[in-house]
Amino acid sequence: MPDRFPDRVTLCALFLAALLSPLAAAAAEPPPLAPAPQLARIAIDAIGAVRLEALEADPELYWWVELDRTLVVLAPPATLARLARDFAVEPLAEPPGAGPLVLVRDRRPEAAADALAVLARGGRWTLGRLREAPRDPLPSWAESATPVPPEAVPPEGLRFAFTPNRILARAGSNLPLTELEEALRAVDPAIVDAVDSDRWFAAVVALAGWNRWTHGTEIHDARDWLVARFGELPGVTVTTQSFQVGSTIAWNVLATLPGLGDTGRLLVVGGHYDSTSQSPQIAAPGAEDNASGCAGVLELARIFTVWRPQVTIVFACYSGEEQGLYGGAAHAQSLVAAGLAPTVALMLNMDMIGYTADADLDVLIETNTTHAGRLADFQAAAATFTDLRVVTSFSASGSDHVPFLQRGMPAVLTIENDWSIYPHYHRTTDLPGALTPVMAENILRMNAAVVAALADAPLHVLLADGCETGDLGAWSASLP
Repeated sequence: MPDRFPDRVTLCALFLAALLSPLAAAAAEPPPLAPAPQLARIAIDAIGAVRLEALEADPELYWWVELDRTLVVLAPPATLARLARDFAVEPLAEPPGAGPLVLVRDRRPEAAADALAVLARGGRWTLGRLREAPRDPLPSWAESATPVPPEAVPPEGLRFAFTPNRILARAGSNLPLTELEEALRAVDPAIVDAVDSDRWFAAVVALAGWNRWTHGTEIHDARDWLVARFGELPGVTVTTQSFQVGSTIAWNVLATLPGLGDTGRLLVVGGHYDSTSQSPQIAAPGAEDNASGCAGVLELARIFTVWRPQVTIVFACYSGEEQGLYGGAAHAQSLVAAGLAPTVALMLNMDMIGYTADADLDVLIETNTTHAGRLADFQAAAATFTDLRVVTSFSASGSDHVPFLQRGMPAVLTIENDWSIYPHYHRTTDLPGALTPVMAENILRMNAAVVAALADAPLHVLLADGCETGDLGAWSASLP
């Protein structure tokens, strides 16, 4: 009988092959892909600093961007489903062929209107998606791309041309509380109640009666009017400061109210009085931009010459702002040259404070990340004297607080948050009748509380480390 052993071996090999082939095939197949991450908006208004910090630290988020009352995130669908149990989460559709996400500073140009699908807005920023497929270079109105580390982009990556995980604008309802609230509690309510919106509006009307274009002649009439009005206030010393704007000599008006105490500190309350329009040689009434802020400086000066503070206050009305912040820079540099910069506890700037587009009295508080912690918290806390909704922004630009920040002095801008949609912005139609006095009244009440609290607050409250070093250039606890 022939030897059949090889046949048995063959059969066993075939049997084992049949048994193992499904396993081998399974091992050769790639693992199933994880669901692609998805964009979503999360409503964060008034969730509080603690919950917001925990949300932004969630390890399953690929990235986030905070804009006022909205947090835009990129996360796996399962993560969004989990977060939806505690927050209002709105997944965002991603149309095929769409371009990258970009950040755009308001006021964005007309070219962006059709090219950008807006996802969220806050402070002076808009986050949106280019409607076209990815392209290089990006439009000039999109934020310049900062290199994004590869690990920040998921493999199925959604292209974005900005650095994520950043606070562009924070709602005041989510700011942490600080010891500066103690100083606010000590503020005499009569100081805040002394704000007179009719008196403020009368000053706006007077200033808007002149063409205050820096290169024109009528701005000298506005300068002289301001000198006269400040000069009527008891205890105030008024000076003017000249500087060049191109071939034009421009002027700041500086009204100094000496403090009753020897505090070694200085507050600056400022706003620009120059204006511009699409035809500044013909007319530039600038009621909102910025007779409103300059009249606000005068109104606070009138109040604090009655309630005399311990600290010295300089009430400053600047020119040359519209040509590039010349007036603010001239004043800031003069403080540096005089060795007074380290004594400046705060430069409080008011620019466009008299308009709202709706019933939401939202005010933007703007500083930089160095000063975000205390300044933003404090300003938001002062809004308890008002009906304002506070938004904070940490990307300072475009007004006279910037030269102070650039020279290491704490500075903050207060501006109505509808400034970017003000229909008469830089137009000959920027007239007093377009304004909303209740908006200015509330901003001035907030700022009166800030000045009153800082003017009499203990020195250690203002310092970064609680030590009386006299150096007010660095403040504590910046926000992320």
